[in-house]
Amino acid sequence: MIDFMTIKDSVSVPDAAEYYGIDTRHDMCRCIFHEDRHPSMKLFPKNYYCFGCGAHGDVIDLVQAIFNEKPVDAAKRINADFGLGLDTGQPPDRDKIKRIRQQQLERKQFREWDAAAFRTVNEYHRLLEDWEKAYAPKSPDMPPDPLFLESLNNKDHVDYLLDILTYGTDDEKRDLREEVSRIEQRLQEYHAGDAHMAS
Repeated sequence: MIDFMTIKDSVSVPDAAEYYGIDTRHDMCRCIFHEDRHPSMKLFPKNYYCFGCGAHGDVIDLVQAIFNEKPVDAAKRINADFGLGLDTGQPPDRDKIKRIRQQQLERKQFREWDAAAFRTVNEYHRLLEDWEKAYAPKSPDMPPDPLFLESLNNKDHVDYLLDILTYGTDDEKRDLREEVSRIEQRLQEYHAGDAHMAS
């Protein structure tokens, strides 16, 4: 018999939703139980809840609803697709489950970094736009303010970074870790009162 509890403990709701093609952002998605224009379903690690229609359940309930199948068939599907090895009459493969949980943790940490990186780069982008307007020279013979120059030198590249963080693959986003860290440091310096770009 399929071990329902081990399946629920091994595969998180956000991971299952992502695997089965539900478009999620920050663990929110459009509800699959009603016509949903804006994401109203929150995906928690162990369950989901729709703030629009009240639908709720665990990972097996979610997969059951996606494929319109019985709970046991949904459990078997998760078991097979995530390679849990919980076949009828077989003991659970604890090492495999441990690896899956580690992968889930890494995906969760990446999703959290992804969201924070977007906020960081977006904040810097807004500052650059503000600086370009606020510190533009009033006349051609006026020396340009360092914040104005920083805006001119960085705005196009920051637009590119935002595009990657919005539409890029996970690997493309991971490649931006160092740049995002530099921007984060620059924001800290600016908020601390240092108006010069870090070298």
